[in-house]
Amino acid sequence: MSTHTCPLFDPAHGLKSQRLAHYLEREPVLFHQIDGFNPPSCPVPDTYDDDGDELFCGHTYELMSGGPAVRVLITDGTDREVAVRLLRKMVDWLEREPDLVYGAPDDPDVPF
Repeated sequence: MSTHTCPLFDPAHGLKSQRLAHYLEREPVLFHQIDGFNPPSCPVPDTYDDDGDELFCGHTYELMSGGPAVRVLITDGTDREVAVRLLRKMVDWLEREPDLVYGAPDDPDVPF
């Protein structure tokens, strides 16, 4: 397996404007999304597990490339151990429920 890093945009030209220009020509792509939360970010505190983690799944339309089969985005500042633990829980969830995130979204007119 080869690994590559992607260069960051030139901050001298403004990250936001560069990102907007980059995505401007793209069409929305459907992604099946699994989110992993850890305190204090848990949106529904009554449903988190013994580690304080919470998983959600759904669909989203994004202007990112649909090129890679799987893309993982980890919020900057997230502890590595938390990220690994949440990723393992996501894999376990997908293995237990293979139809978990597949299928069409409920309302294709809602972009998130």
